[in-house]
Amino acid sequence: GTETPRESTCFGATSATMLRLVPMFSVVAVVVSSLTGAAHATRSRPAPKHPGSAGMPPKSQQCTSSIDSKDPAKGPVRAGDDYSCAPVPAPGSNTVDGCAALCCGDSRCQSFSFNDPWGLNTSYMGCTPGVPCCCLKSAVPPLEPNTWTFNITSGVAARTADPCTNGTTGLCCSLNGVLQPNLTCKCDPGWTGPDCGELDLVPAPNIDGAFQTKVNPADCATSCGPSSWGGLPILDDSGTWHLFASLFVQNCTLSGWNPGSTVVRATSTSPMGPFRYAETVFGTFHHNPTVRKLTPAQAGGGASKYVMFMIGDNVSPPADSGAACGGNPMDVHHLEGYIKMAWADSVLGPWTSSRHTMVPPGSVDDWDAMVTNPSPLFLANGSAFLYFRGTQWPANGDERIGVAAAASWKGPYGRPFGNNDPLWDAADQAAFVEDPWVWEDARGNFHMLAHGHWDENGYLAFAEHPEGPWHFRHTPTYTNTLTLTNGSKVTLKQRERPQVILLLRIPPSLTVFLFDTRTHGHNCAVLNRSSVTGVGTCLGWDTASL
Repeated sequence: GTETPRESTCFGATSATMLRLVPMFSVVAVVVSSLTGAAHATRSRPAPKHPGSAGMPPKSQQCTSSIDSKDPAKGPVRAGDDYSCAPVPAPGSNTVDGCAALCCGDSRCQSFSFNDPWGLNTSYMGCTPGVPCCCLKSAVPPLEPNTWTFNITSGVAARTADPCTNGTTGLCCSLNGVLQPNLTCKCDPGWTGPDCGELDLVPAPNIDGAFQTKVNPADCATSCGPSSWGGLPILDDSGTWHLFASLFVQNCTLSGWNPGSTVVRATSTSPMGPFRYAETVFGTFHHNPTVRKLTPAQAGGGASKYVMFMIGDNVSPPADSGAACGGNPMDVHHLEGYIKMAWADSVLGPWTSSRHTMVPPGSVDDWDAMVTNPSPLFLANGSAFLYFRGTQWPANGDERIGVAAAASWKGPYGRPFGNNDPLWDAADQAAFVEDPWVWEDARGNFHMLAHGHWDENGYLAFAEHPEGPWHFRHTPTYTNTLTLTNGSKVTLKQRERPQVILLLRIPPSLTVFLFDTRTHGHNCAVLNRSSVTGVGTCLGWDTASL
């Protein structure tokens, strides 16, 4: 319970992981996200608040705690990964049992340590010298000997999820499976866990991947790019994949994303890459592109159409390069909160862009005073939903998801039914997430992957209707730790901007790919599957060898 945050240089790139979806749906999904590796700089935007001890677990969870050792003087104990440290607030409960109960009462807490009393001469978070103090942890650190000069008792919280939300049978198995007569879930392929809310990931062969630049970290005091961010591949009629991603000019690192970000197109013969740069589609500053191909019916008749959403506007590139790009963001509220749309008849362009923002922000004190992270959903009837992240202004880190709707992709986009509220409890800090990505499954249900910026894990929400009500799953659906085929684990600083590709009319033995961006590269990993064939190659590896 004594670790403090560290800062260093941050890079990014775009990579891939695989999983299996429902054979009856004949769908392959590719999830695209932005990851960064173990060495990072603080982002220019404010860090979101950590959920405090007031958070309560969802009704669908039961929690039990266990103590690691009955010897607080010698341990072993668990150190690090603290997100909240303070005396247990309830009167008479500042004890080991009270700390364990506090951990079970906070849906983010996975383990805890009780310091009796806090024995250092300096304060740490809410711990003060001489006062018993409870530290809640967002992970389960390994046990180690107690080398501190005061008594520490640590333990672990274990939660069991009820397969049905709110005790009902209508939203069982996270809408990712079928409730069985014995009240257990039979999960769709690609999903696992008691409530089918966890992505069923297979170990990755390594951390290399789809769209990246090999760099030497020692060079990053001046220049170590270019860094990329996010991305979503689109398949054209000739079988070529086109990846639309953010790429930073002048070798800017991630701290220089504003105003260094551009939108580029890269190509490959496989959705797993490797992708090669083809052209810059939009210059500085444009960021977070996501592209959809509309059917002729969705496009309004005639021919299909490509629609891109992104943030930003036309500005000059940064004056500096490399790591020196960071620290001078331009017009944050306008550029980072300006959702723009572009459209084209061909994936090659030319692209026509909107002349105004697609989602006007709320008032200064509202939860959506700044809107960003656009993610569109187009239904078969042509109606459109645009999901986004909202924050107050100045941005305070309270990240909430909202939705706007329109009769067609052209807009105008407004709040459905005049409801300006976020999609779930605005006061639940444990549900503050960003980077939504929404899809409709073959059952007609809706699913959302999002990124929890405060703990760098991925989260799931689900609904029976695109406007909601949405049900947020408080336990991560994936984490920022990758398991490799050699048994080792790699923990990333960030794993952001998940996006999904759905491919129709393929054999029923299916796979989902997760694209991840990380320091200096990307990984190809596969979701747990019984057999996968005919899904191409992953950076030179045949899928049979993954």
